[in-house]
Amino acid sequence: MNANYGPMDFWQVKKEGSLKFNEALKPGDRRYVDLTEARGENVFNRLLKPLGFDKGFTPRLIDEHENHYILFCGHRGCGKSTELNRIAEKLHRPDGYFVVQCNIVEDLDINNIDYVDILFLAAQKIAEKLDSIDVSINKQHLDDLRGYFKERIINQINKKELAMTIEAGLTSKIGFDFIGSMFAKLTTAIKTGSTYKEEVRMLVKNQFSMFKTIFNRMLDEIKQMLREKNMGKSLLVIIDGTDRLTREDCDKIFINHASQLTQLETNFIYTVPIHLVYETIQTKTFYEAPFVLPNVIIEKIKKGEKTIGWDAMKDLIYRRIHPDLFDNENTVNYIIEMSGGHIRELIHILQEAFNSSDMEKFDEKSVKVGIERLKADYMRLLSSEDYKRLVKLEKEKDKESDDIMKNLLFNSVVLEYNDYYREINPIVKETEEFRKYMNMKENGRTF
Repeated sequence: MNANYGPMDFWQVKKEGSLKFNEALKPGDRRYVDLTEARGENVFNRLLKPLGFDKGFTPRLIDEHENHYILFCGHRGCGKSTELNRIAEKLHRPDGYFVVQCNIVEDLDINNIDYVDILFLAAQKIAEKLDSIDVSINKQHLDDLRGYFKERIINQINKKELAMTIEAGLTSKIGFDFIGSMFAKLTTAIKTGSTYKEEVRMLVKNQFSMFKTIFNRMLDEIKQMLREKNMGKSLLVIIDGTDRLTREDCDKIFINHASQLTQLETNFIYTVPIHLVYETIQTKTFYEAPFVLPNVIIEKIKKGEKTIGWDAMKDLIYRRIHPDLFDNENTVNYIIEMSGGHIRELIHILQEAFNSSDMEKFDEKSVKVGIERLKADYMRLLSSEDYKRLVKLEKEKDKESDDIMKNLLFNSVVLEYNDYYREINPIVKETEEFRKYMNMKENGRTF
């Protein structure tokens, strides 16, 4: 029996979490499938080369004095977090980067977020990771930061109980322990204190220039220290979870406040929804050319054989669910076809099939019932204007990126592949409404 196969017991599949579509896999997880080739040729070159690595993750021309600010784009659920976990492990090396990972979903309020929250979380995680490996920092930087918080933040807070809560226990802390604790207290206050989070944010914004200057001096020393201790030629911070923001919040933070996000002088990778790749006028001034993680290519069939992507998606299924739990291989192929090469959509189909099955098996009937439920979700989401735009895409295969198309990409109604090739989500194409609008177009009737 293949050791990489998922469980043979129907309920064990659920217990092991193989149907969770929001779970990012860690390096070494049995369920992980390398989808690099399945996404297209040289997909990761545009991410790795600016960072000084070749496609084999070998460091080449890392410039430790250059800072990169990268938007890591892709559909929600296409595997960005899983790939970033793998990339972080590969880049974290003495002749590469000292990598610090942050996830805003775990530490911030995703429904109420500001650029200040993100930068404070980054500062907190940098300090906590450095404190965990017992390294020191110049006392002057510590005094400058302590003075900034005391004079410009704590003493200015109107609600004194909040000021006392933030300051409590900090006087005894030193070094990175103090820095991490300080930012952790502010992050917690912003996350949980709905009545005063705006006050804290505004105080920081009004004094942002001073904060930036103090923290950048500290970052310079941190990077020099990392090089001296052979722990990395530079510092790289990965901010994950930001692709789960609403489109409005995402635009507000990464476009309206791009200047602030790029004023901390080290390397950053931010995950963002795919629509931001088309906001080039607003983003190119501050960020590198956006890196896009495309979906798995499954639609091309050459000489009667499925693509590498098709086989990779099948491997992904079998690593989560044993082949014996499917009624036949045709059902597996149907699931892959309807996923469109989108990882979350594939797992979502499997989840709905699990919930629909009455025989503790993933059979054709349960899969089709599950897909009907997903179709209903999309039909509730889409308007007549959306369907008209989808018909235009289907007929003309255009690459226009109007506002309607950006929303369709944001919601995975339209899926994007390597070289910006687009296809309508197969589940959407199966809806009655889409077929109705397609028939109207084909019969020459006006919408």
